[in-house]
Amino acid sequence: MRKVLVGLVLLGIAAGLAIAEGEKAASEAKTVAGVVAVTKDDAGAVTAVKVGDVAIALDDNGKKVAEMDGKKVEVTGTMKNKMLVVATVKAVEEEAPKAE
Repeated sequence: MRKVLVGLVLLGIAAGLAIAEGEKAASEAKTVAGVVAVTKDDAGAVTAVKVGDVAIALDDNGKKVAEMDGKKVEVTGTMKNKMLVVATVKAVEEEAPKAE
């Protein structure tokens, strides 16, 4: 019985450490570059913003990203609920084609 109890305690500790590590990884900064794509409802209100295939949280910074619809940007933030919570956004200049 004692071995079972010790095993369960160790399993609980290992699970807690795994969860903490997952939360730490989720809170690390992530940078994404791509073209801003905005989805609007029939009234013209923004309902979703993506940069590439990454969904952007619609907070104040997310709305700034939405204003750059169709432009190439680089955004940095943290992932929360499968969305990027934007800390910074900057436009990315398109490189001019090289003359041959």
